[in-house]
Amino acid sequence: SVTLATGSATTTVSTPNCAAGSTPILTPATANAATELGSGTMYVSVVANGSFTIAHANSATTGRTFFYAILG
Repeated sequence: SVTLATGSATTTVSTPNCAAGSTPILTPATANAATELGSGTMYVSVVANGSFTIAHANSATTGRTFFYAILG
């Protein structure tokens, strides 16, 4: 799982199963995460070997936790 950083517009997830060309799939695990997803401002901005980056609202809201899976 990953919790979006507060006070920042990006969150980087380090995961050895990720490679350039992979597709990270995010699913909200909390109500705050569902609200963030529903706002339409969140997306995967970078996929690299060993990590991916999520662009999102720069918010003080805590508990924006997502489950994720890596395809590819």
